[in-house]
Amino acid sequence: MPRLTARLLVAMPDGPLRAWTQAALAAAPGLELHHARTLREAYNLTEEVEPRAALVAGAMAALPEFNALRMLFDAIGLRWMTVSDPVGAGQGPGLRPTPAGDPFLDRISALLRSGSTTGAPGPRSTERSVAGRPGAAPQGSVGRTVLIGASTGGIEALLTILRNFPAACPPTVITQHTGLGYGASLADLLDRNCAARVVPASESLQIGPGQIVLAGGTGRHFELEPDGRRGRLTGSQPVCGHCPSVDVMFRSALPIAQRAVGVLLTGMGDDGAAALLELRRAGARTLGQDEASSVVYGMPRAAARIGALTRQAALEALGPAILSDAAAPVDGRQAS
Repeated sequence: MPRLTARLLVAMPDGPLRAWTQAALAAAPGLELHHARTLREAYNLTEEVEPRAALVAGAMAALPEFNALRMLFDAIGLRWMTVSDPVGAGQGPGLRPTPAGDPFLDRISALLRSGSTTGAPGPRSTERSVAGRPGAAPQGSVGRTVLIGASTGGIEALLTILRNFPAACPPTVITQHTGLGYGASLADLLDRNCAARVVPASESLQIGPGQIVLAGGTGRHFELEPDGRRGRLTGSQPVCGHCPSVDVMFRSALPIAQRAVGVLLTGMGDDGAAALLELRRAGARTLGQDEASSVVYGMPRAAARIGALTRQAALEALGPAILSDAAAPVDGRQAS
């Protein structure tokens, strides 16, 4: 078997299956292993270390909560497979490690080389569940523009929020911290799960009703033009440790602050907090995800501490709250 050299996520609780898997993987010293004992740990590690493939305990993959992790795997094109308990260690049949020619390692080698994901059977949670989507954004007044920043745990949060957005949603721009090159696949995942159009950020992109622009994995910042009707890719130097940066996106919207809604979701660090305060002082409505529903209450906490948030809300309530603020009067008129 060829030498295995890749970053591998192992998502398994403590127990015989985990011990058996570790023993089998010891025969492949070239693998860089990252262990997660819970689905939440696996989700966070996937975002943080960007593994090439993942092994998931069969019992964990059978849980309803695995859908969120599977969506993340799909979004970044991560290859994965389930591992059942070995013989004598629990339910069901399994593979025992052997000194040479181990079929388990052969399967991992094939997994790392393959171009598709694999796993437990069942309905894909990423199938399109909306119908009748328009081919183009409606014309007319754009009302308020929604600006969302997210990091660790943000993909699950965005899926929850955007399911509330109608096909003719307010113009929306999202900066999500994610690995380089993952932006297009993440945009596709979100697009398949909401009524509005989700497109990856690109140069000279028009921003209008019914369209959601995702900046993530580009290696460049995304900024709004002064009128808020178009966006552009700019520099590549990290700001607050990230590129694209939420702070950069928020600051670019200062000229349209009085018709903007700024939102900070779950995430590590403080990217977006300072610029969100500038937006609020300039007249924007600002919201943050609350601590109880955040995977990492870092970015929203930083914003709350400096007074950048008009209010905080639980994840399930954020979608309706954002739409309500986006529909608030602009210059004395009700936004349409």
